[in-house]
Amino acid sequence: YESVYEWLFRKTKPGGVQYHFIDLVDHRYYFGTGEFNEWSFLSEETGPDNVNRLRVSEHRALLEQAGFEIIKERHKSKAIPEEARETLLPPWSDMPDTEINTTKMWCLLRRPA
Repeated sequence: YESVYEWLFRKTKPGGVQYHFIDLVDHRYYFGTGEFNEWSFLSEETGPDNVNRLRVSEHRALLEQAGFEIIKERHKSKAIPEEARETLLPPWSDMPDTEINTTKMWCLLRRPA
């Protein structure tokens, strides 16, 4: 099966660049009901349909595995509250806060020439 990153790599001309914004929070958080927090989906055995629960290092590894060179990468972080941290399931409960706290990722990629 071909990943989205592999597909994007294949569609990019050699030497071509791409810029991506990756939102790493539970999108239900944006409902503003207080029912969900940015990390809610990391506390559920079966997350909502079509939810990507990958963290920064996992995205980075998949981008590089697809063949992209990461030219520039930027993150935005927010400290996870202790009550949310206590509800995380493995493998997320075993990740360092620096990985869990990252809520946004921007990356500039290049397909080598």
